[in-house]
Amino acid sequence: MDERIKRHQLISTRIAMLVAIAIIAGWFYYDLFVNKIIRYDYMIVLSAAAVTKIGSMIYFRITN
Repeated sequence: MDERIKRHQLISTRIAMLVAIAIIAGWFYYDLFVNKIIRYDYMIVLSAAAVTKIGSMIYFRITN
C-alpha cells in the first residue's frame, strides 16, 4: 500500500476529530451561556479528547 494513502487517512481522521470536538464544544458552551445548563456528558467527551490528545503528544515526543 502506498504511504500517501495512509498519510491521507491519518490527516482526514485528524480533521474529522477536530471538527467533532469543535461541534461538541460549541454545544457545551451554547448550553452553558444561553440555557445556563452544564451538560456533563459533553464535558466528559471534551475532557477525554483533550487527555488523549495531550497524552499521545507526550508519548510520541518521548518515543521519537
